[in-house]
Amino acid sequence: MRLECPSWSNIKNNNIINITGQKAVGIFSKTNSDLSNTGTINIGAFTTTNPVNIGIFTNDTGTSITNDGTLNIDKNSMEFMVKI
Repeated sequence: MRLECPSWSNIKNNNIINITGQKAVGIFSKTNSDLSNTGTINIGAFTTTNPVNIGIFTNDTGTSITNDGTLNIDKNSMEFMVKI
């Protein structure tokens, strides 16, 4: 699943996201948004370290990230990534 908004948005996960593929992201935004996780994001093991699976990702300094939920991260994956 992919959700991408061209302008400000409020994205909240309050359920379960399971990631089992490669090069995958649980929640992503790029435009002055609020990302929030109060649910669970499960990320399975990845076979290499580049690229990795990411729980919550943004490439925007105007986006805020809040995690009050659970991130279960397996081998060669990461919880958060902010790329500027």
